Amino acid sequence: MAEYYAYHGLCLCPRGGRLPQGATPVAAPFHPLLYLVERDPLTHGALRPLPGPDALDAPEDWRCLLPADGGAEEGCYKLNTAFPRAMALAPSLLAPKQKDLRLTLVGLGDVGGQLLTALKLLGDEIGEIGIYDPNDALVDRYVLELNQILDRETPRIVRRSPADLFDCDLFLFTASRGVPPVGAAGDVRMLQFEKNREMLRAYAKQARSSGFRGLFCQISDPVDLLARAVFLQSNRNEGGALDFGGLLPEQIVGFGLGVMKARADFMARRMGNSCPNLRAYGPHGAGLVIANDPDAYDEALSLELTRQAVAANPAACPGPGVPRGRPPGRRILRLPVPADRRLRPLGGGPPACPRGQDRGRLAGPERGGAKMSGLTVYCCGPIPRLRRLLETVDGIARLADWRELETLPSVGRCLFAVGTDDLGPVPETTELLRFIRSHPDRFKGGVVGVAVDGTGEVDTKSLARRLILQLDMAGCAFPEHPLAEGTGS
Repeated sequence: MAEYYAYHGLCLCPRGGRLPQGATPVAAPFHPLLYLVERDPLTHGALRPLPGPDALDAPEDWRCLLPADGGAEEGCYKLNTAFPRAMALAPSLLAPKQKDLRLTLVGLGDVGGQLLTALKLLGDEIGEIGIYDPNDALVDRYVLELNQILDRETPRIVRRSPADLFDCDLFLFTASRGVPPVGAAGDVRMLQFEKNREMLRAYAKQARSSGFRGLFCQISDPVDLLARAVFLQSNRNEGGALDFGGLLPEQIVGFGLGVMKARADFMARRMGNSCPNLRAYGPHGAGLVIANDPDAYDEALSLELTRQAVAANPAACPGPGVPRGRPPGRRILRLPVPADRRLRPLGGGPPACPRGQDRGRLAGPERGGAKMSGLTVYCCGPIPRLRRLLETVDGIARLADWRELETLPSVGRCLFAVGTDDLGPVPETTELLRFIRSHPDRFKGGVVGVAVDGTGEVDTKSLARRLILQLDMAGCAFPEHPLAEGTGS
């Protein structure tokens, strides 16, 4: 006959696992109900949803990654007491925090910077994002620029000290050491493995020593192998022996297959196939398996999508001049602009791009990518250096004050030249942003580019992004390289 115990709001039923001290017998079970077992930590998880006691001895293979039939809804779980911390962490794992999450992001390279910007703008469940990077100036810049968004409530961006990295609910690791050069032979993910694994060792040990209770999110490549490395490194004691007193398997999340699934979905659409139930399995790279649909499996299509998704991994590495991790249609070029530098003429595009479609890649002869003539540049703010440069560019008809837009029915094809001073954006740029927001009809269907120049070092990128965002929301289309930035240095 089964025995049940109460422990900190949980109902425990021993099935070979150890009861914690302080558990008291109860007459009847209640939820959440945890069956306690003792299994090999290298091949079994710490806490799994369970349909019922009959499934206790079911093998933990790939099927354990699927939602259990009625497991979570019924509130039954299998807890492996071979993990010393499993019982202490069970309440927080079963009742995850939903609001005001505190994040730590380590690594502010191209991937980390883009992720930080996305979390700042879209992270409604986040209360605070602490950032850390060996480059202190980069941390200061992101703290300064991303805390100046006034349009809506967004997460606070704060500096996180090395000692406080794991004072958070989620730890996001995007740092990478030794990214192979473009054109390097072999699997670029595996070329990064050894150096990134060694770099992660200190963070895995710190997660253990701090008693981290949140999620460790591994983002840099190779995701699958590094996620396992974090698990093993955090679960070794000072003597190097595995004692499993570190992170639980359920605390480590690798973000790799989401990228591959999205990549395969794009390949399918490019081939003219709709695969709403597409699935991605296996590693993030060689060994990947794409299935077009588990219920209507097409082997030929799935094999081709797998081949294209794997081949796109090295193909996605940027060529010269394309920053890693930034799609070409939305990049910002950090340029010290000398007075004699000639800008390339703005490429063309279709007269309009309906909102919701891709506006980022409009260059090319089939899309009207021929050289434009008679381009109008609308100027806003202090741009003496940029003005001198633009006066030398072929294809520009005239430079005009942006307020002329107040008298025009639509913008057509144009370039916005915007300047900041030593303190950042000037009041005139705020007027321009407000005008775009309040008169979207005048910008719908326009094809525009943005050039931002500043005498100081801050706010040029944030101003450029705000302009692009407002123009995009108003219905503008953009050429292939819509943004350029210059600073005082």
